[in-house]
Amino acid sequence: MIQPFYKQRPKLVYEAKDEYANFFQKLCEILATMSLINSIAHRKPFIHEKAAKREAFAWQLIASECF
Repeated sequence: MIQPFYKQRPKLVYEAKDEYANFFQKLCEILATMSLINSIAHRKPFIHEKAAKREAFAWQLIASECF
């Protein structure tokens, strides 16, 4: 039996949500990696490197906790 559109919709919404979650998690991981690479490439003083590591950790935390 064919289900009405309104009964099929939640599955599509959940699939879109999962794709968005995966995209956002990958984006946060990329941003974390970029902030670490940026601190290493510019050979900033220790204080700036420590801040970059905190920023990278924050992006990783956002990626892991949000979804």
